Amino acid sequence: HAADGAELDPETVQRVAARLGEAARATLERHGGTPAQSFADHIVGAFGVPVLHEDDALRATTAALEMQSSLVAAAGEHGRAGVAVDIGIGINTGDVIVDSTAPAGAIPTGEAVNRAVRLGRAAPPGEILLSAKTHHLTEDAVEVEEVEPGRLAGVNWLPIFRALAAQPGAAGRARKFDAPMVGRDFERAQMMHAYERAARGQSCHLFTVLGPAGVGKSRLVSEVLTSLEGQAVVLTGRCLPYGEGVTLAPVSEMIGQAAAIESRSSVQERIAQIHGLVGSGRDGERIAERLGELCGLAEGLGTMEE
Repeated sequence: HAADGAELDPETVQRVAARLGEAARATLERHGGTPAQSFADHIVGAFGVPVLHEDDALRATTAALEMQSSLVAAAGEHGRAGVAVDIGIGINTGDVIVDSTAPAGAIPTGEAVNRAVRLGRAAPPGEILLSAKTHHLTEDAVEVEEVEPGRLAGVNWLPIFRALAAQPGAAGRARKFDAPMVGRDFERAQMMHAYERAARGQSCHLFTVLGPAGVGKSRLVSEVLTSLEGQAVVLTGRCLPYGEGVTLAPVSEMIGQAAAIESRSSVQERIAQIHGLVGSGRDGERIAERLGELCGLAEGLGTMEE
Protein backbone atom coordinates (compact mmCIF):
# COMPACT_ATOMS: atom_id res chain seq x y z
CA HIS A 1 0.00 0.00 0.00
CA ALA A 2 1.05 3.61 -0.45
CA ALA A 3 2.92 5.11 2.47
CA ASP A 4 0.86 8.31 2.20
CA GLY A 5 -2.49 6.65 1.49
CA ALA A 6 -2.49 7.56 -2.20
CA GLU A 7 -3.37 5.05 -4.91
CA LEU A 8 -0.40 3.05 -6.17
CA ASP A 9 0.48 2.52 -9.80
CA PRO A 10 -0.15 -1.16 -10.74
CA GLU A 11 3.27 -1.46 -12.37
CA THR A 12 4.91 -0.27 -9.15
CA VAL A 13 2.98 -2.86 -7.14
CA GLN A 14 3.96 -5.60 -9.57
CA ARG A 15 7.62 -4.58 -9.47
CA VAL A 16 7.72 -4.51 -5.66
CA ALA A 17 5.91 -7.85 -5.36
CA ALA A 18 8.25 -9.47 -7.88
CA ARG A 19 11.37 -8.31 -6.05
CA LEU A 20 10.10 -9.43 -2.65
CA GLY A 21 9.00 -12.74 -4.16
CA GLU A 22 12.44 -13.37 -5.63
CA ALA A 23 14.09 -12.68 -2.28
CA ALA A 24 11.66 -15.01 -0.49
CA ARG A 25 12.10 -17.83 -2.99
CA ALA A 26 15.91 -17.56 -2.84
CA THR A 27 15.82 -17.92 0.95
CA LEU A 28 13.47 -20.90 0.76
CA GLU A 29 15.69 -22.71 -1.71
CA ARG A 30 18.86 -21.95 0.28
CA HIS A 31 17.38 -23.77 3.27
CA GLY A 32 16.14 -26.73 1.24
CA GLY A 33 12.55 -25.63 0.78
CA THR A 34 10.47 -25.72 -2.37
CA PRO A 35 8.80 -22.47 -3.44
CA ALA A 36 5.26 -23.32 -4.48
CA GLN A 37 2.62 -21.03 -5.91
CA SER A 38 2.80 -17.25 -5.65
CA PHE A 39 -0.36 -15.23 -5.22
CA ALA A 40 -1.06 -11.52 -5.33
CA ASP A 41 -0.42 -11.04 -1.63
CA HIS A 42 1.42 -14.13 -0.41
CA ILE A 43 3.86 -16.90 -1.29
CA VAL A 44 3.55 -20.52 -0.18
CA GLY A 45 6.66 -22.65 0.30
CA ALA A 46 6.94 -26.28 1.37
CA PHE A 47 9.61 -28.13 3.34
CA GLY A 48 9.69 -31.92 3.18
CA VAL A 49 8.23 -31.92 -0.34
CA PRO A 50 9.42 -33.65 -2.45
CA VAL A 51 12.32 -34.71 -0.17
CA LEU A 52 11.65 -35.30 3.53
CA HIS A 53 14.23 -34.29 6.17
CA GLU A 54 14.11 -34.85 9.91
CA ASP A 55 14.66 -31.11 10.54
CA ASP A 56 12.18 -29.64 8.05
CA ALA A 57 10.30 -27.72 10.76
CA LEU A 58 13.54 -26.12 11.95
CA ARG A 59 14.61 -25.37 8.37
CA ALA A 60 11.31 -23.61 7.74
CA THR A 61 11.59 -21.53 10.92
CA THR A 62 15.23 -20.63 10.29
CA ALA A 63 14.38 -19.63 6.72
CA ALA A 64 11.50 -17.50 7.98
CA LEU A 65 13.73 -15.63 10.44
CA GLU A 66 16.29 -14.97 7.70
CA MET A 67 13.56 -14.07 5.24
CA GLN A 68 12.05 -11.60 7.67
CA SER A 69 15.33 -9.67 7.88
CA SER A 70 15.96 -9.65 4.14
CA LEU A 71 12.39 -8.73 3.23
CA VAL A 72 12.21 -5.95 5.80
CA ALA A 73 15.42 -4.50 4.35
CA ALA A 74 14.01 -4.71 0.82
CA ALA A 75 10.73 -3.22 1.97
CA GLY A 76 12.63 -0.32 3.53
CA GLU A 77 14.12 0.53 0.14
CA HIS A 78 10.66 0.65 -1.40
CA GLY A 79 9.44 2.72 1.52
CA ARG A 80 11.69 5.53 0.40
CA ALA A 81 9.79 5.48 -2.88
CA GLY A 82 6.44 5.87 -1.11
CA VAL A 83 5.55 2.14 -0.96
CA ALA A 84 4.85 0.56 2.44
CA VAL A 85 5.08 -3.24 2.74
CA ASP A 86 3.69 -5.21 5.69
CA ILE A 87 5.25 -8.68 6.01
CA GLY A 88 3.87 -11.51 8.13
CA ILE A 89 4.88 -15.18 8.03
CA GLY A 90 3.03 -18.28 9.20
CA ILE A 91 4.44 -21.82 9.62
CA ASN A 92 2.50 -25.01 10.26
CA THR A 93 3.48 -28.68 10.27
CA GLY A 94 1.30 -31.59 9.23
CA ASP A 95 0.36 -34.11 6.58
CA VAL A 96 -0.28 -32.89 3.04
CA ILE A 97 -1.33 -34.40 -0.27
CA VAL A 98 1.05 -34.09 -3.19
CA ASP A 99 0.00 -34.85 -6.77
CA SER A 100 2.93 -36.69 -8.37
CA THR A 101 1.63 -35.76 -11.83
CA ALA A 102 1.40 -32.04 -11.09
CA PRO A 103 3.98 -29.66 -12.59
CA ALA A 104 6.94 -28.47 -10.53
CA GLY A 105 6.01 -25.80 -8.02
CA ALA A 106 2.43 -27.01 -7.58
CA ILE A 107 1.19 -26.33 -4.08
CA PRO A 108 0.49 -29.32 -1.79
CA THR A 109 -3.06 -29.54 -0.47
CA GLY A 110 -4.51 -30.30 2.92
CA GLU A 111 -5.55 -28.66 6.16
CA ALA A 112 -1.88 -28.19 7.15
CA VAL A 113 -1.36 -25.87 4.17
CA ASN A 114 -4.61 -24.01 4.83
CA ARG A 115 -3.58 -23.32 8.41
CA ALA A 116 -0.14 -22.10 7.36
CA VAL A 117 -1.73 -19.63 4.93
CA ARG A 118 -4.19 -18.44 7.57
CA LEU A 119 -1.37 -17.98 10.07
CA GLY A 120 0.56 -15.93 7.53
CA ARG A 121 -2.44 -13.72 6.82
CA ALA A 122 -3.10 -13.23 10.53
CA ALA A 123 0.54 -12.50 11.43
CA PRO A 124 1.04 -8.84 12.37
CA PRO A 125 3.68 -6.97 10.34
CA GLY A 126 7.19 -8.19 11.11
CA GLU A 127 6.07 -11.29 13.05
CA ILE A 128 6.49 -15.03 12.46
CA LEU A 129 3.77 -17.26 13.86
CA LEU A 130 4.24 -20.98 14.58
CA SER A 131 1.63 -23.60 15.19
CA ALA A 132 1.92 -25.87 18.23
CA LYS A 133 3.21 -28.75 16.07
CA THR A 134 5.99 -26.62 14.58
CA HIS A 135 6.95 -25.29 18.01
CA HIS A 136 7.09 -28.84 19.39
CA LEU A 137 9.61 -29.84 16.72
CA THR A 138 11.80 -26.74 17.17
CA GLU A 139 11.48 -25.93 20.88
CA ASP A 140 15.13 -26.63 21.75
CA ALA A 141 16.49 -24.34 19.02
CA VAL A 142 13.93 -21.55 18.59
CA GLU A 143 13.10 -18.91 21.18
CA VAL A 144 9.38 -18.12 21.21
CA GLU A 145 6.64 -16.44 23.18
CA GLU A 146 3.02 -17.51 23.22
CA VAL A 147 0.51 -15.27 21.48
CA GLU A 148 -2.34 -13.99 23.60
CA PRO A 149 -5.66 -15.79 22.91
CA GLY A 150 -8.06 -13.87 20.70
CA ARG A 151 -5.36 -11.56 19.35
CA LEU A 152 -5.34 -13.06 15.84
CA ALA A 153 -8.26 -12.66 13.49
CA GLY A 154 -9.20 -15.74 11.47
CA VAL A 155 -7.27 -18.19 13.67
CA ASN A 156 -9.42 -20.20 16.06
CA TRP A 157 -7.00 -22.89 17.23
CA LEU A 158 -4.51 -22.62 20.08
CA PRO A 159 -1.79 -22.36 21.11
CA ILE A 160 0.08 -20.12 18.65
CA PHE A 161 3.68 -19.00 19.18
CA ARG A 162 5.70 -16.04 17.95
CA ALA A 163 9.24 -16.94 16.80
CA LEU A 164 11.87 -14.55 18.15
CA ALA A 165 15.29 -16.07 17.39
CA ALA A 166 17.01 -19.36 16.54
CA GLN A 167 20.15 -20.80 18.08
CA PRO A 168 22.64 -21.52 15.25
CA GLY A 169 23.62 -25.17 14.93
CA ALA A 170 21.20 -26.42 17.58
CA ALA A 171 18.89 -29.36 16.97
CA GLY A 172 15.19 -28.62 16.93
CA ARG A 173 14.64 -31.19 19.65
CA ALA A 174 17.64 -32.19 21.73
CA ARG A 175 18.03 -35.90 22.26
CA LYS A 176 17.24 -37.05 25.78
CA PHE A 177 19.53 -39.67 27.34
CA ASP A 178 17.58 -40.24 30.54
CA ALA A 179 17.43 -44.03 30.48
CA PRO A 180 20.59 -45.95 31.44
CA MET A 181 22.57 -47.44 28.56
CA VAL A 182 22.90 -51.21 28.44
CA GLY A 183 25.18 -53.29 26.26
CA ARG A 184 27.69 -51.79 23.81
CA ASP A 185 30.50 -52.79 26.16
CA PHE A 186 32.72 -53.94 23.31
CA GLU A 187 32.19 -50.72 21.34
CA ARG A 188 32.83 -48.57 24.39
CA ALA A 189 36.01 -50.47 25.12
CA GLN A 190 37.20 -49.90 21.56
CA MET A 191 36.66 -46.16 21.83
CA MET A 192 38.39 -45.95 25.22
CA HIS A 193 41.35 -47.92 23.84
CA ALA A 194 41.64 -45.44 20.95
CA TYR A 195 41.58 -42.54 23.40
CA GLU A 196 44.25 -44.11 25.59
CA ARG A 197 46.51 -44.70 22.59
CA ALA A 198 46.08 -41.10 21.45
CA ALA A 199 46.75 -39.73 24.94
CA ARG A 200 49.75 -41.99 25.55
CA GLY A 201 51.35 -41.32 22.18
CA GLN A 202 50.29 -37.64 21.94
CA SER A 203 49.11 -38.36 18.40
CA CYS A 204 45.95 -37.99 16.35
CA HIS A 205 43.51 -40.86 15.99
CA LEU A 206 40.32 -41.08 13.96
CA PHE A 207 37.48 -43.24 15.29
CA THR A 208 34.43 -43.64 13.07
CA VAL A 209 31.10 -44.94 14.38
CA LEU A 210 28.90 -46.31 11.62
CA GLY A 211 25.37 -47.65 11.79
CA PRO A 212 21.81 -47.12 10.56
CA ALA A 213 19.66 -44.29 11.92
CA GLY A 214 18.35 -44.91 15.42
CA VAL A 215 20.83 -47.63 16.35
CA GLY A 216 22.38 -45.49 19.11
CA LYS A 217 25.51 -43.90 17.65
CA SER A 218 25.01 -40.55 19.36
CA ARG A 219 24.23 -42.22 22.68
CA LEU A 220 27.37 -44.35 22.51
CA VAL A 221 29.59 -41.35 21.79
CA SER A 222 27.88 -39.33 24.53
CA GLU A 223 28.47 -42.07 27.10
CA VAL A 224 32.18 -42.30 26.24
CA LEU A 225 32.68 -38.53 26.31
CA THR A 226 30.90 -38.30 29.66
CA SER A 227 33.30 -40.88 31.09
CA LEU A 228 36.23 -38.70 29.96
CA GLU A 229 35.16 -35.65 31.96
CA GLY A 230 38.14 -34.31 33.86
CA GLN A 231 40.60 -36.22 31.68
CA ALA A 232 40.28 -34.45 28.34
CA VAL A 233 38.95 -31.28 26.73
CA VAL A 234 36.03 -32.31 24.52
CA LEU A 235 35.16 -30.20 21.47
CA THR A 236 32.29 -31.10 19.17
CA GLY A 237 31.49 -30.04 15.61
CA ARG A 238 28.23 -30.71 13.79
CA CYS A 239 28.06 -31.35 10.05
CA LEU A 240 25.16 -29.33 8.71
CA PRO A 241 23.05 -31.02 6.02
CA TYR A 242 22.63 -27.87 3.93
CA GLY A 243 23.66 -24.25 3.53
CA GLU A 244 26.60 -22.25 2.25
CA GLY A 245 30.15 -22.72 3.50
CA VAL A 246 29.35 -25.85 5.54
CA THR A 247 32.40 -27.90 4.50
CA LEU A 248 34.63 -26.64 7.31
CA ALA A 249 31.81 -25.63 9.66
CA PRO A 250 32.50 -28.46 12.19
CA VAL A 251 36.15 -27.41 12.53
CA SER A 252 35.18 -23.75 12.85
CA GLU A 253 32.66 -24.68 15.52
CA MET A 254 35.28 -26.57 17.53
CA ILE A 255 37.74 -23.68 17.30
CA GLY A 256 35.02 -21.40 18.63
CA GLN A 257 34.44 -23.72 21.57
CA ALA A 258 38.15 -24.03 22.35
CA ALA A 259 38.63 -20.25 22.30
CA ALA A 260 35.36 -19.62 24.20
CA ILE A 261 34.13 -17.33 21.44
CA GLU A 262 30.65 -15.92 22.01
CA SER A 263 28.23 -15.39 19.13
CA ARG A 264 27.92 -11.68 19.94
CA SER A 265 31.68 -11.05 19.86
CA SER A 266 33.00 -8.72 17.19
CA VAL A 267 35.43 -9.93 14.53
CA GLN A 268 38.31 -8.22 16.33
CA GLU A 269 37.37 -9.87 19.63
CA ARG A 270 37.16 -13.29 18.01
CA ILE A 271 40.57 -12.91 16.38
CA ALA A 272 42.06 -11.84 19.72
CA GLN A 273 40.54 -14.89 21.44
CA ILE A 274 42.03 -17.22 18.83
CA HIS A 275 45.44 -15.61 19.33
CA GLY A 276 45.01 -16.11 23.07
CA LEU A 277 44.16 -19.78 22.53
CA VAL A 278 47.20 -20.48 20.37
CA GLY A 279 49.62 -18.38 22.39
CA SER A 280 52.75 -16.61 21.26
CA GLY A 281 54.99 -19.61 20.99
CA ARG A 282 56.64 -21.02 17.91
CA ASP A 283 54.57 -20.37 14.81
CA GLY A 284 51.73 -19.11 17.03
CA GLU A 285 51.09 -16.04 14.92
CA ARG A 286 50.85 -18.00 11.67
CA ILE A 287 48.65 -20.68 13.23
CA ALA A 288 46.28 -18.06 14.63
CA GLU A 289 46.05 -16.41 11.21
CA ARG A 290 45.19 -19.70 9.52
CA LEU A 291 42.57 -20.54 12.14
CA GLY A 292 41.04 -17.11 11.64
CA GLU A 293 40.84 -17.74 7.91
CA LEU A 294 39.22 -21.11 8.50
CA CYS A 295 36.58 -19.48 10.72
CA GLY A 296 35.87 -16.86 8.06
CA LEU A 297 37.26 -14.02 10.16
CA ALA A 298 39.95 -12.99 7.68
CA GLU A 299 41.04 -13.52 4.13
CA GLY A 300 44.38 -15.10 3.33
CA LEU A 301 46.36 -17.42 1.14
CA GLY A 302 46.39 -20.45 3.42
CA THR A 303 45.94 -23.77 1.65
CA MET A 304 43.55 -26.53 2.70
CA GLU A 305 46.53 -28.66 3.75
CA GLU A 306 47.74 -25.95 6.12
